[in-house]
Amino acid sequence: MSEEAAGIDVDRALRDLLGDAAIAQEVIPQLTTWIGSYATDAVGYERLRDRLVHILRGNGMFQAYWAFMRALADAPVTVEGVDVAEDFHRHLVDPRLRSVFALETGSA
Repeated sequence: MSEEAAGIDVDRALRDLLGDAAIAQEVIPQLTTWIGSYATDAVGYERLRDRLVHILRGNGMFQAYWAFMRALADAPVTVEGVDVAEDFHRHLVDPRLRSVFALETGSA
C-alpha cells in the first residue's frame, strides 16, 4: 500500500495468490490480519478495502471470496464502528444479488 513498493505489482500478486485455491487458504489469514491492522486508520482501511474489492471482483475469485468473508468474521470493527465483513460484502456484492449471496454471520 505504500509508495515504497514501486515496481511491485501488488494487485497482480494478490490476484495470483487468491486465484489458486490451495494458496488462498494460506494467504487469507494474512490478509485478514492486514485488514485488522487498519482498524484504527479510517483512510488506510478504505484504501485497502477498495484495492482488495477490485481484486476480489476478478474472474475465478468466487471460492477465495467466500473463504475470505468467513475469515473476516473475526476481524475487528474499525475505529468508525464499521463491521469489516459486512463492509466488504456491501462493496463486493451487487445489491440485486445480496439476497441470493447473503453474508453468514455468527449472530444468525
